[in-house]
Amino acid sequence: MPGFGTGGTAATGQPAGGLQLPGGLRDLGGIAGKIGIGQGTGSAAEPPPRPKAAQRPAAAPSYGLDNVKHFAILGPMAFEIGVAKDKAATDPDVIAEMRFTGMDWRVTAVRPRL
Repeated sequence: MPGFGTGGTAATGQPAGGLQLPGGLRDLGGIAGKIGIGQGTGSAAEPPPRPKAAQRPAAAPSYGLDNVKHFAILGPMAFEIGVAKDKAATDPDVIAEMRFTGMDWRVTAVRPRL
């Protein structure tokens, strides 16, 4: 049988038994070259160069008590707190109002200072 077969004879030059390639074993090098196997000096093909690593973004700023610029009690179950991104700032960037509602403290208003 021509093509993929399991048999062969010594008269055709094909090995008897096993899987036969179309074109025989002499075409194996051409197939390997097309898919990039065995190129070069007999060693494995070199992998393509890696792209340069992207620069990591700057670390996120850390917040602490130095960032709190305003605190006020609005009532027995409410307060507001002003926070600045920069520790050296004198005015807050955002003021958040918190109230005790539904058995939990919740943010009820956020007012950015533009």
